Amino acid sequence: PPRSAGRPWPAGRAAADSALRGPLDSQNQYEPRIELHALLAQAYDRMGDPARAARHYRMVARCWARGDAPWAARAAAAARR
Repeated sequence: PPRSAGRPWPAGRAAADSALRGPLDSQNQYEPRIELHALLAQAYDRMGDPARAARHYRMVARCWARGDAPWAARAAAAARR
């Protein structure tokens, strides 16, 4: 991934962050919001911002906790973060 001043994926993080703040009736509806939270959690983790990463991991864990096996496994992994 590209790095800028030691921070990986600044453009990708900004795009995902922006999509979460956008209206639901626009282009943001095509990417599930929880997937954006998962991407942001990973991006903040890689950027060394554990507080922001944890906020997004908690959202992932909460939303997928009662999902089918693959989603529940992702929820459990997020909860461990």
